[in-house]
Amino acid sequence: LDAISIVPGNRLALVDGEVTPELTKVELDLLLTLAKRPGSAMTRAALVEAALDPERMGGERTLDVHVSRLRKKLGRAGKQVATVWGIGYRLDETTPTP
Repeated sequence: LDAISIVPGNRLALVDGEVTPELTKVELDLLLTLAKRPGSAMTRAALVEAALDPERMGGERTLDVHVSRLRKKLGRAGKQVATVWGIGYRLDETTPTP
């Protein structure tokens, strides 16, 4: 699997040392939330609460759109943001940077 490193201050992710396109706040929050529990499934509801702005209308469908965009920005490592059917998502092997 590709190594994903996260640079929160710059809103960047690196895949095997290569910079990906800049992540939005929601994309970064999603990736950081998943990276805190690598290999563990997180419910869509928990991810909505952790990453989406509570002031805006946004639910699980909105979350799916953000996950799709995050996967595209991660390129070949996007497959590591795995769908766990009936539950939500999990991040397979990653190397988060504090």
